[in-house]
Amino acid sequence: MAAVVGGQALLERDSALAQVDQRLGAAVAGEGSLLLVEGPAGIGKTHLILAALRRGRELGLDTLSARGAELERDFAYGVVRQLFEAPVLAASPPERAELLAGAAGRAAALFGAAAPQDDAAGGLLDPSFAILHGLYWLCANLGRRSTLLLCIDDAHWADQASLRFLNYLGRRVEELPIAVVAATRPAQSPEGSPLVAALAAEASAELLALTPLSERAVAELVRAGLGDEVDPAFARACHDATGGVPFLVKELVRAIVDERIEPTAAASASVAGLTPRAVSQSIVQRLGRLSVPARELGRAAAVLGEADLRLAAGLADVDPGAAAAAADELAAAGILEEGRPLRFVHPIVRTAVEGDLSRGARARLHAAAARRLAREGASALLIASHLLASDAAEDDWVVDSLRAAAKLADANGAPDSAVAYLRRALAEPPSERVLPDVLLELGFAESYAGDGQAAAHLEAALDTAAAPSAQVSITLALGRMLQIDGRNREALEVFDRTRARLGSADRRAALTLEGAALGAAQFDAETAGDAAPRIARLRRVAEEEQDVPPSVFGTLAIAATMANEPAETAARLALRALEGAAKLLPEAVDRPPFFYHACNALAFAERYDEALPRFDEALADARRLGSLPHVLGLSCYRALAHLLAGNLRDAEADARVALETAPRPPGVHAAAALAVLLHTLVERGELEAAEAANQRYRLAEEFPTMLQAGWLLAARGRLRLAELHPAAALVDLLAAGDLFVRLHSPTPTTAPWRSDAALAQLALGERAEARALSAEEVALAHVHNGPRTLGIALRSAGLVEGGTRGIELLDHAARVLEGSDARLEYARAMTDLGAAFRRVGQRIQSREILRAALDLAHRCGALALAERARTELVAAGGRPRRLVRTGLDSLTTSERRVAQLAASGLPNREIAQQLFITTRTVEGHLTHAYQKLDITSREQLPGTLATRDVDLIAPSATPG
Repeated sequence: MAAVVGGQALLERDSALAQVDQRLGAAVAGEGSLLLVEGPAGIGKTHLILAALRRGRELGLDTLSARGAELERDFAYGVVRQLFEAPVLAASPPERAELLAGAAGRAAALFGAAAPQDDAAGGLLDPSFAILHGLYWLCANLGRRSTLLLCIDDAHWADQASLRFLNYLGRRVEELPIAVVAATRPAQSPEGSPLVAALAAEASAELLALTPLSERAVAELVRAGLGDEVDPAFARACHDATGGVPFLVKELVRAIVDERIEPTAAASASVAGLTPRAVSQSIVQRLGRLSVPARELGRAAAVLGEADLRLAAGLADVDPGAAAAAADELAAAGILEEGRPLRFVHPIVRTAVEGDLSRGARARLHAAAARRLAREGASALLIASHLLASDAAEDDWVVDSLRAAAKLADANGAPDSAVAYLRRALAEPPSERVLPDVLLELGFAESYAGDGQAAAHLEAALDTAAAPSAQVSITLALGRMLQIDGRNREALEVFDRTRARLGSADRRAALTLEGAALGAAQFDAETAGDAAPRIARLRRVAEEEQDVPPSVFGTLAIAATMANEPAETAARLALRALEGAAKLLPEAVDRPPFFYHACNALAFAERYDEALPRFDEALADARRLGSLPHVLGLSCYRALAHLLAGNLRDAEADARVALETAPRPPGVHAAAALAVLLHTLVERGELEAAEAANQRYRLAEEFPTMLQAGWLLAARGRLRLAELHPAAALVDLLAAGDLFVRLHSPTPTTAPWRSDAALAQLALGERAEARALSAEEVALAHVHNGPRTLGIALRSAGLVEGGTRGIELLDHAARVLEGSDARLEYARAMTDLGAAFRRVGQRIQSREILRAALDLAHRCGALALAERARTELVAAGGRPRRLVRTGLDSLTTSERRVAQLAASGLPNREIAQQLFITTRTVEGHLTHAYQKLDITSREQLPGTLATRDVDLIAPSATPG
């Protein structure tokens, strides 16, 4: 028996309805899913959506629905607003506070709902991810009240921001009691959307393709529509003419009635002429037979989309008294649905009515609709949706309206919509007075949307900006954007051009730009030659002048590091930058580039206790505000600081956050994160995983002239050494060295490539070359005067030298590292020293050293080094206990990160919100952590995690 929806039978849809029921049942059981109903226009998707809503209500689910509209594709979060605005605004104050609790509050502004906001939220340059994250948690909060059903019709016309949310939800919906049923036209159709196609590819998604009706079902529809028996040949002709598309069958029946065609075999040929194209003509003809008020109201409604009767009547210039009768006339003709608001019976009908208007007439009606909506206080986004379809007229009101809509779209994390509004404003065109502002706003919106035209529009904004302060702000933003993309030469030119334009009028601004230019020059081999004179000039200014911007000191700090000046010098410059900038960073989530330069300089100067807390604070702000871009960038460089300090687990965790959290890695900064990841995986002995990561990202090839690529090449060389491929290792390490030479960066502290290259040469029998490289590194390390840097160089020199002199150098390395914070390098030096003593027969001394090395390597999480120390200890006659993967060491990076946050007192939901994961994922990580740590509750976590030497080593069953 066919289901009935809205008085119409759903023929041959039993299987589809069964799939809907299955998804709803799974949601009730706590397993969310996404059902994507696909089919061409008129196939019956809307009726299936209505059936799903009815079934959801019968099961007691909270049901929310929305419908995409062709006119509203640039209406930022239009579909999301349809879904959630009513339940959020209808909630009582306590209920609303519960719905918008935690990260969900970041989405409150979309619905005009008051929610506590952090003042620093205004510091988010691009809030799009924070709002997606907030919408996810709004769904999670709604799902806590009751199982939730979200139904979206015509998803192919949904705005980009709403589709991005559906994709975000789709990747996480399986862990929520939520069923999503969305209807869309096929991806290959003209209306197809790449974001809908991506949605269909999600693991939680199931694609349900609706097929055309059979000849038998078409015959039943025709029989019901005509109220008479239908000859089989006539029914077959109807099926052939419509392709079994239900809506076209319904329209065909209307045409048959209008044409007075009898449903006989003899009349079958007459049906063949009533093609889908003829159906559109039939709709227009049907409209033409109605009264003038009905015709005008229908055309106004086609321009407005779903519309209030009073608004449509005003636009159509139809008397309000006659408008109701005209709407009823349109409903009787099968053009509009019955009731209010005015809604077409199908998008095909609206398209046919609108298509009957000339292009000029449509544009004029849209322009008139925008002004009428503005007078009535409508949303800026709704006004802008009509202005997009109007013709340019050099009207400042149009430009102002579109800019207002773009500002709202940007604030709501919908940069795609903002770009559309501002491009239309630029085409108006704007007056000379506001042109610089439009160009600037467009450039920023395009940068947030990942549009390649962003730099060009920001440069145009810079060329037209009059105020010096505006020129500086635009220049800094543009330069930073270009640098992230690896376009440092262009960034350098932009900084210099603006500085020259400003002249000597504003000394502080000129110095800020000079510092930014140095930052651009020194990190790219193609521009590094320009850095030296700039460094000399800025160092002189920093020593002689008083009002020097903090950014200059931050850039000089990393310059000192790269030039291999003493660690103390770089640290002093870095601290001047950070201490002088304190007033500029009151919870500002967007730390400027010099913040990164200064913190990195502190880390390379081996001042980890001063670098890491600053990274921690900045990351805490970024996580609290849901700013994914800043979380990614900060994670890249905190990972590097943790690696230098020997905190392998923390380094790997941060590197994975930077590389794996977002759809795209964070530009050139991702190369630093990948270098860290390769190092940590090598230290853990996971060489296959390291190779897979290297092959997956290939960032050295993407940014071949950048400093970070040098770090990555050096890390890849270390991987090749661990894989026992010294020749391949030497190629990568010498390539890294060549890049550092071109960067005018001789320092071994950022990447000790000479030490590793010397070991590769030693393995290849090239001892003389190895001695030369290792000696050079030792000399440079003495200048830098950092224990870690010197210890690494001495250790390599000892291995290359061998014999008694080699042992002396290894012993020197261990003594240099012993009192430092470089625990991992100390463990490595002791392992090699112990092995050297074993080889010369000093087994007792060897065992003592190797036991300490084994313990420390294990504490660092350096499993490969620990295994080597154990092997050497066995060879020296020791009996070490068997290494097992239990306790703290056995936790994955994700489990450890979650356990640490749980130990600090955060509940699961807050942990999930901070780490951009789901509550169920948090629960899973904690369950595994409890099992591995042999505890039963989170109350035991603080003590267990604080005891870093938990039982990680079990007694060996046999003598070592």
